[in-house]
Amino acid sequence: MGKIIVSLLMVLMFASLGATQPAKFVDDNAALRYLMAMGYMPQISSKTADKLAEIRDLDSFKKLTKDNLKELNSASGFLHTVTRLLDLAADCSKCTFIVDKKLDFDTIVPPYRSVRMFARYINAQGWQNAENGAYAEAARKFCHVFRLGLNVSRDGFAINGSFGIAIQKMAVESINNLLALNSEEKVKKILADCFTNLPKPLVDSRVHIDYERLFIVNSLIRAEKEPAMFGHMELFKDESQKTEPKIVAPDKACAANQRVLMGALEMYFMDNEFAPLASDSETVIKTLVDQQYLKAAPVCPNKGKYIFTLVEGEEYYDVSCSCGVDPDQQPAATDETKEKEPEFSPEVMKKIDEYIKSEAYVGDKKEINVIFDEMLKIDPYTAAGDEAAGKLAERIENNKSALVQYLMMNPQSFYKTLRENQQRVDDLVARLTK
Repeated sequence: MGKIIVSLLMVLMFASLGATQPAKFVDDNAALRYLMAMGYMPQISSKTADKLAEIRDLDSFKKLTKDNLKELNSASGFLHTVTRLLDLAADCSKCTFIVDKKLDFDTIVPPYRSVRMFARYINAQGWQNAENGAYAEAARKFCHVFRLGLNVSRDGFAINGSFGIAIQKMAVESINNLLALNSEEKVKKILADCFTNLPKPLVDSRVHIDYERLFIVNSLIRAEKEPAMFGHMELFKDESQKTEPKIVAPDKACAANQRVLMGALEMYFMDNEFAPLASDSETVIKTLVDQQYLKAAPVCPNKGKYIFTLVEGEEYYDVSCSCGVDPDQQPAATDETKEKEPEFSPEVMKKIDEYIKSEAYVGDKKEINVIFDEMLKIDPYTAAGDEAAGKLAERIENNKSALVQYLMMNPQSFYKTLRENQQRVDDLVARLTK
């Protein structure tokens, strides 16, 4: 009898310890959990990825084909692990995908395409839960998507802010549509717990401005030691210096061109959210070149024509070529086929050296600092702030300094993204607290 009592006391003691001990992490960084969870995500084709990009409600989820659903659920055995990792990420006190703090041109940024695909995957899983009547579980998944976007949007660089907000927008749209479908108290409580205690503003623009400023300062310090870095600016462009063409098979070159076009489109939509481009392919490419998402219009070595097909929902384009080359069937170029960085002519290097030592360069750096100081004074969440940001954007665009035009971000566009996102979340919170 005594042994039974002792055993029972020991069980109760260990149970009590397990219940009171907080989670202990080797690394209290949510990004680690997100990256691990991405590793358990199934392989998803570009066709299915385009379909997942459209999902914001039950009707759009039901448009997935059997093949789409097969890909979505091909790693369903790991979904519990993914969900567990997302729960652990929610318990972390910090999140950063930026692994080094050098903050110059070599700083590694988050794997944007993988993060976005992961967000779409979890969002689609949430709608699959909703289709099966598991509305509370759907709400939890949408909260995880929102939290991922919020964490990314606070992670340093301005591009992270815009990228993370695009993920937040997807989550908020799904949540609003879920509430229209089912607004039971259990579902509303899960969502309220996620949203009602959020800080305001959601994203502190000063963090991004400070990161951008430090990035430019550090990059210029490095460029002063490695002057060839300035050679990529239009100011020092040497038309007489011709780059040796790549020696690469035509099919591989065409596949590489299609990947470049997809990357340019992704950057365009990141800056312009889901603003539609023109319907004809030539105009799309011209827009990407004119707005500097492409340096030049790519040419198919097989004499094909690049085609942009607007997928259903008018939010994303599928890139293909009339020559029939499929990038998914072509291996990426190896180091042996990559174009080597061109060496700049002695004349160009002399111009760069003279510029670095000039009063003009000193003045350009001073102008950059003044503009950053002005950015930090702006409250992006007010009408007055929008007006001030607009004037600053004009100052950058019309600046006589090529360095300022080359390096500085458009504050008005970025601040508008922050402001619209804050309003979306405020409207959702108001809906949840009615």
